[in-house]
Amino acid sequence: MIDALRDPSVVIRREAVWALGEIRSAETAVIDTLNETLHDSDQYVRGLSAEALRKIQYRNQPKRTAGSRCWNFAQVSLTGKGTSQPAGGPCDRSTCPP
Repeated sequence: MIDALRDPSVVIRREAVWALGEIRSAETAVIDTLNETLHDSDQYVRGLSAEALRKIQYRNQPKRTAGSRCWNFAQVSLTGKGTSQPAGGPCDRSTCPP
């Protein structure tokens, strides 16, 4: 499915990104490829990529206790540029998904 993210057809790329978001695999290859698609030429692929990364983050986040550190898979701006670097720092839950 990762190969489909590089398909010339935008429809195939959209479907592949959506499917990976539903699978929610935290494998490094999946996350790295989704981070690449944050720079896709299609705005919907970029948006679906951000959503897929959010779903993966939410499903795979460790149980938190007061004062624990948050580790985000992606910090995405509206321009579609992102990073897979951990955010770190004490958790104030302001960046956590609902």
